[in-house]
Amino acid sequence: MKQGTFFTKIIFVVLLAALLAYVVFSACSTLQSGITTTTALAYEAGEGMTTTGLVVRDETLIHSDFGINVLTRAEGEKVSAGSTVAVTYEDSGAQELQSQITALEEQLAQLQYVYESSSSKMDKNALDDEILADILQCATYTTRDNLIAVPVPASQIKSQVLRRYLDVENITELQSRINQLNSELTALRRQVSTGTSTLTADCAGFFSGAVDGYETLLSSQALESMTIGQYNDLYQQQIQPPTTAIGKLVTSSVWYYVTLVDAEQVEGLEKGDRVTVTLSHNFQEPLRMSVWRLSNETDGKRLLVLSCNDYITEATGLRDQAADIVTHSYAGLRVPKQAIYYSEEAGSAGVYVLEGSNAVWKNVEILHDLGESYIVREDKSSIDNLWPGDEIIITSQELFDGKVVS
Repeated sequence: MKQGTFFTKIIFVVLLAALLAYVVFSACSTLQSGITTTTALAYEAGEGMTTTGLVVRDETLIHSDFGINVLTRAEGEKVSAGSTVAVTYEDSGAQELQSQITALEEQLAQLQYVYESSSSKMDKNALDDEILADILQCATYTTRDNLIAVPVPASQIKSQVLRRYLDVENITELQSRINQLNSELTALRRQVSTGTSTLTADCAGFFSGAVDGYETLLSSQALESMTIGQYNDLYQQQIQPPTTAIGKLVTSSVWYYVTLVDAEQVEGLEKGDRVTVTLSHNFQEPLRMSVWRLSNETDGKRLLVLSCNDYITEATGLRDQAADIVTHSYAGLRVPKQAIYYSEEAGSAGVYVLEGSNAVWKNVEILHDLGESYIVREDKSSIDNLWPGDEIIITSQELFDGKVVS
């Protein structure tokens, strides 16, 4: 055997023995120290309740004595005083005439656009590019099943196509068709004028076609003095909307949510406090609402009224709603209870954090009890405080600041 190979084997055996000794020593040290750690992580929790209640707005009903009413405003749309909110018809015949008028008006608008554009010297290639771009835009929204958001109406594309193939020979024919449509519209409007009328808004507000009969029973004024008994009666009554009501106007951008809760659930809440509310209606995000009123306690119950200054256009049709209400929220760092120590010298609670091989004391301020752990305040004003990412020591051993633990 070569001498170099022999010494190589000896060196290998020595290194292997040293490595095994290190592993055994580390394992024994770990077993003896019993040190485990957990990472301080940001955490948020809240206290609150799940309840049901009523959405309340200041509302004015819109009435009609006609048999057929066609609403012309979208839910939540803002309207001004005197603007049209509905078209009414005496009978179905008058409604059919109006449908014909609407169709002819659309045709006339397209042809007039084409005729007025006929004098334009716009290059046909440029017009082709414009038509193609509009079609592709429509196709994009169609594939997303979002036809409402299509920015270019189909009537506009149709008018562009007509304009593209318009030439000198058929301009006269186009003018003749426009004159014919005007004559037909004049005759139809004369026929329908006696059987059709419009309803206008008596005041400004946000339009809603949802009428449930609560409009005359619930308002901000009623909420000011509402008792628990009156609230319960609202659920027991068989409320029907007036037969002549076809819609309503919400006359204020402030709306309310009233519910009956256990007194202990709102302990500590005061008028003006802000809470987080998630209604069963699918708002884009939880709502921030203010405590508008808390009634006196009766048989362990209190009436809670919340107000909101936002999202009125999404709340015009809501009434009976389930809600999750977070009354108190706590944000900080989550710390296991077994890691908490109390220092008479520091005069506060704290934890030991592993820094290198030493246990380092850090004061903490407990905000909320989660059961098996606490939420403590996150304070980055000093490196001596507990920070996210710190390794918190969990052990049954006696620790002190600066103790070597590993």
